[in-house]
Amino acid sequence: MEREKDTLVRHISRSHLELAKILHYKSEVAAHLAGLIGQIPDKNPAFADNETLLSQSVNVTRNVTSYLSSLADLEEALATNLGLVVKELESGEENE
Repeated sequence: MEREKDTLVRHISRSHLELAKILHYKSEVAAHLAGLIGQIPDKNPAFADNETLLSQSVNVTRNVTSYLSSLADLEEALATNLGLVVKELESGEENE
């Protein structure tokens, strides 16, 4: 039984590592987009038209929202899995 628990914890750990990698890449994209936005002049920016500006603004907002949502999903997964591990550890201590 202990070996199965160890295997499960290892799989959870690998899963969290992969989620963290995905979030890292998403954060780099969001940071790059934020850097591009920072280069837009405050006065009299020259864009093709308002539709292009609106479209790009929506894309940036979606990207940042997706990143923040992914962070929330990771936090929830970590909390759920940590709760299961703590319960298992507590039940193991009671059995001893």
